[in-house]
Amino acid sequence: MKKILPLVIASILSVTSFSALSKTPIEYQPNQVISQQNDKMVIKHLLGETSVTKNPSKVVLFDFGLYDSLVQLGLADKVVGLPLGNAPAYIKGSIASNVANVGGMKAPDLEKLAEMKPDLIIITGRQGASYEALAKIAPTVNLGTNSANYLDSVEANIKLMGELFDKQQATQEQLTKLNTVIEQAQKKAAESDKKVLVLLHNAGNLMPNNQSVIYDVVKVKKAELPPVAEEDKGKRRVVTSEMIAKANPDVIFIVDRSEAIGADKLEKATFENDEIKTTSAYKNGDIVYLQADLWYLSGGGLDSLTKQIEAVESAF
Repeated sequence: MKKILPLVIASILSVTSFSALSKTPIEYQPNQVISQQNDKMVIKHLLGETSVTKNPSKVVLFDFGLYDSLVQLGLADKVVGLPLGNAPAYIKGSIASNVANVGGMKAPDLEKLAEMKPDLIIITGRQGASYEALAKIAPTVNLGTNSANYLDSVEANIKLMGELFDKQQATQEQLTKLNTVIEQAQKKAAESDKKVLVLLHNAGNLMPNNQSVIYDVVKVKKAELPPVAEEDKGKRRVVTSEMIAKANPDVIFIVDRSEAIGADKLEKATFENDEIKTTSAYKNGDIVYLQADLWYLSGGGLDSLTKQIEAVESAF
């Protein structure tokens, strides 16, 4: 693991303070404010450039990580709409009763949104196909994160919120706290010899999951699955119990997509069969069924990322 530099956030407008923690140098374009005049700012985001008014009072969010960041910054009252049917358990208690349900994660309720007349709509990749329709209703920005530069893109989004709502000092304080959590988890992972395998469950199948928080943020050591057979290269890989037994991970983390979307979850008794019981992870009680809705439906926020890191750290 790279040596972690002491945290110095010299400017709230910088997008480089996590560069020492990132897997690669910054070679991407972060979501950011590129110009500002009076109360208008232009945000460069994943789908273009959008002019927005500062301190919007009616914001619709399709990203729960950004919502939990606004909660931490004392800005929850600015949010008037969320896809409530998909809200993860960890934030339900912070959602006011007057926040409207604006459809599903992949199917925004365009008619409802038009009636609400929001000042700003914030989306991520799941709503990308609806971008043009949403942009006709209100200024719309896509603040999805970049998996190759995950921490940098998370920080850029949080700082963007600080600029948008004039909360730069509070944003800096929160990022300082987050960096402390990251450093602590990285230190524990670096000092451990445990090798980790992350699996995604979907409809009865298990697939390898290159989870950014686990592998790139906490920087755990990776348990390697057997090589892919030549005839299977290019296909979606399904992981069998035999493959897992051969990899013999010390820790197994499972993200259950099916459970997160309300389908049949992975049954512990079914997964932990005789082959899985041969692994160090099983023998040492280190098979971790992660909170499905937090890991699949959220992340990238001040609160959600902290909770995810702490869940990983607890296995070391």
